Amino acid sequence: FFACRRTRGSMSESFEVRDFVAFGRSLVARTPFQPGQVVLQEEPLLRWNASELPEELASLVELHNLDPCLPSIVSHYLSAAPEVQALIDDMRVPSLPVDDLVSNVYAFATSLRSAAPQYRRMSVAGFVKVMFAAKLNSHKVPGGDWAIFPQASKIAHSCAPNLMFTGHSFVCIYPIEPNDLLTFSYISLMDLMESTVQRQLRLRDARYFVCKCTRCMDVDHGRQLNCTACRKGHLLRLGTPLTCLDHDGRHFARSYVPWRHVEGAEPLEGWACEVCGVASTD
Repeated sequence: FFACRRTRGSMSESFEVRDFVAFGRSLVARTPFQPGQVVLQEEPLLRWNASELPEELASLVELHNLDPCLPSIVSHYLSAAPEVQALIDDMRVPSLPVDDLVSNVYAFATSLRSAAPQYRRMSVAGFVKVMFAAKLNSHKVPGGDWAIFPQASKIAHSCAPNLMFTGHSFVCIYPIEPNDLLTFSYISLMDLMESTVQRQLRLRDARYFVCKCTRCMDVDHGRQLNCTACRKGHLLRLGTPLTCLDHDGRHFARSYVPWRHVEGAEPLEGWACEVCGVASTD
C-alpha cells in the first residue's frame, strides 16, 4: 500500500520527493520536526487573482457557467516562462469523472481556442489539464489570491495531518520523524470533524480521490451508536463502503481493533462494540 521509490533531483536537506502507489509524488521528511517548526516556505510558481479575467475569458466563463477560479489560471499560464509551464504540466491530474463541471470545462476550452489567436497554441485537452492542475494543486494565500507552489503541490492529504498551511508556510503540528509522509488537510477544520464516509465523499467530489489515510482506514469514531447488548460501549463502524469490501473490513478490524484479536472469532460485520465486541450489520 505504501510502496514508493525516490524521485531523482527532488531532494533537500529537510525532505525529498518519493513516488507512492497510493499518493503519487509526495514529500517525505528527511529530518525530524517538532510542532511549531516551519517545514516549508517557498515562492509560488504562479500567483493570480480569480476576479481579474481578460474580457474574452469573462464572457466565456459566464456562457459556460464556470467559477472564475478555474479559467483564471489560463492567461497567467500562457504568459509564464517555459520552465514554469513545464512544472505545471508535470503536476498530477487524476482521471476526471463525466460530471457537469468537467463537461463545462471541456466546452469552455473548446470555445476558448476560437476566442483569440494566443489561445490556439494549446489543445482542448491541454487547457483542461492546466485548469484542473490549478484546481487540485493551488493554495489560497493572503489577499485572496491563488498560488501554485513547486514543492507544496506535492504535499499529500491526510485527515490526521502533521502540517498546517498558514497562508505563507507549512508548519508542523504533530511530531514528524525521518521517512514520515508530510501531510496537510485539503478540507477545512470543520469538515475534519465529520465521519469518515462524509470526509471521503467530500474529497471524492472536490478532489477526485477516495481518501485512504490512516484515519480513514481506521475505525470510524465519527459514527457511534450505543450498544444495546452491554449498554456500556459504543458500536463503531469498521471501514466505509468507499474503501472496504466485507473481507477488507475484517482485515482492517483485526489490524486496528484490539478486542477482535481473538482466535476463532466469528466473521466480522460492519459494526462492533468497543466493550463487548458484539457485531452488527448496517
